Amino acid sequence: MDEIAAIYQVHRNTVSRWIGRWNERGLETLPDIKQAGRLLILNLEEQAKAVATALRNPKFPQRQLQAILAETGKEISAWTLKRILKKKIISGKESS
Repeated sequence: MDEIAAIYQVHRNTVSRWIGRWNERGLETLPDIKQAGRLLILNLEEQAKAVATALRNPKFPQRQLQAILAETGKEISAWTLKRILKKKIISGKESS
């Protein structure tokens, strides 16, 4: 229990409660894992399509956003597109 408490940075008693609840009711009693940050608007496949669309119309950001909406059914802002492009192209992750 001490090792688990150290890994999850919680008190030993918290780990003991987790194990007790697990023994009583199983998986449904374990705490949810919180994700850092906001959930993605576009999944990775949709992000790749958005990058390809943006590269086809580099001088027309509104057309890019309209095409992405037509392809994915999801509306994103110009800032979101900029972040996706920056992450995928500038950092060299366009092949991901």
